[in-house]
Amino acid sequence: MSGENVTFIAREALVVSYSSIASLTVVTWDIIITFDEEVKYIWRQRRGSPTKWLFLFTRYFSLVCQMMISLRSLGVFGTFRHSSESVCRSWFFFENFTLQILIGTVESILTLRVYALYGRSRPIRIVLISLFVLQIIVFVPIFAFITPKIGFDEDCIPVTTKLGLRALHLLTASSLSTQLVLFILALTKSVNTIREGKGRIPIAVVIARDSLWVFCLVTAMLLINGAFYTILNTLFRALIFTWILSSLSFSSCRLVLNLSRLGAQGEERSTEDAFTSNLTIGTEMRELYLTSAGDPEFRSSVLRMASESPW
Repeated sequence: MSGENVTFIAREALVVSYSSIASLTVVTWDIIITFDEEVKYIWRQRRGSPTKWLFLFTRYFSLVCQMMISLRSLGVFGTFRHSSESVCRSWFFFENFTLQILIGTVESILTLRVYALYGRSRPIRIVLISLFVLQIIVFVPIFAFITPKIGFDEDCIPVTTKLGLRALHLLTASSLSTQLVLFILALTKSVNTIREGKGRIPIAVVIARDSLWVFCLVTAMLLINGAFYTILNTLFRALIFTWILSSLSFSSCRLVLNLSRLGAQGEERSTEDAFTSNLTIGTEMRELYLTSAGDPEFRSSVLRMASESPW
């Protein structure tokens, strides 16, 4: 290998290391600046609260995974050049499994919100379960049968093949379809509630706003990831990956904290024109505040969730 090639590879590795550490720094900083809210709103939730565990899992699972990726980029695990195919495949599986798990947690939080919004509607329940089943049908065969067939070059980079690209496109399309359905369901119900409420209904406004920016952010990240793996070189692929993990962690945690913060604000307001109720999904999804100008049907759906099981 010529000296120029060695220098080029070293520079690429350095850029990837800087990017990984920067992404890890952002995740760590986000944890630090919201840790007081985590203690205040998340830790005191009941043990059976699904959003509590989704929040904690997403936040710290992403942190640990990014620490491992950063350590690898710094050479702590040794060089991956000329590694065996089994080692390369294991690392490839780890990265992609991590990505799909974090996408799944975002979708799970959005699913719980949609299910609560529609008052445990049976048709909505069927739609949500169908989305989940379809995701599993797509996810399992790809990781079980296609991943073992992927080849790797001397730098432990997966070799681009038609089969691999089809698998990537299928996973991306599956995730985007789920995000789109959840976004439409949440936005439709929230907008209708705001219109019928003849005023600003805090929970509906927050859900509509969060659904919009999360959909846009996750969609953009997935499309960029697909584009990088399809048309760009390995350097850009490595650069974008950790930032996708950061965006998914940020999205999941903000979805939970925003509603929790709203519930706390509702507790501080006068009860003359407002009331607070527990939105229970499993056992608890924090206290949410609704104004008295809200839609009665929307209110009743939330109140029912306080006393009944989630499914």
